[in-house]
Amino acid sequence: MLFLVIGFYLGLVAAIEQDHLKTAFAAMSGIVGLGGFAMRQWLRYQAQSLKYQKELTDNIYFRNVNNNAGIFDYMIGAAEDQECKEAFLAYYFLHTAKVPPTRAELDERIEAWLKETFAVDVAFAVEVALAKLDRLGLLQCDGERLSVPPPGHTLGRLDRVWDNYFQYVAESPATVAEA
Repeated sequence: MLFLVIGFYLGLVAAIEQDHLKTAFAAMSGIVGLGGFAMRQWLRYQAQSLKYQKELTDNIYFRNVNNNAGIFDYMIGAAEDQECKEAFLAYYFLHTAKVPPTRAELDERIEAWLKETFAVDVAFAVEVALAKLDRLGLLQCDGERLSVPPPGHTLGRLDRVWDNYFQYVAESPATVAEA
């Protein structure tokens, strides 16, 4: 039927009966519907394929970022975070203690708190944390007993340490010209 309609439009067939025309249009509608369905499926396949390829590319890229220098940066950052967390814990437990503790008592209190709060057995590095507080000028020792200044004084001290972290020394124009 379809060929009959095409032949009529091309002038190969002189006349088409009404029944043949209805059948041809029904067949054409079916073919157009089938073609639309096939095109829709093809476009869905292409979109899904593109999505998968994007996920794969992103995964490969982000894994590649952390294979050389990126992994060292990550490890150094994680170590610095851990050191800061240790110093924060030591400061908090020293600040909130009713009686200034010794190093051993501080270590026991922090380890007990970590076990109670997070259900993990950790050997807290109290010496590292206290060394960090001492480097920042925040650790006060009275014999074996340890304490820290109140938060207001601590924040002022940390602000001064941060402000003086980089010391810029202006060079004279003659020194710059010689270089």
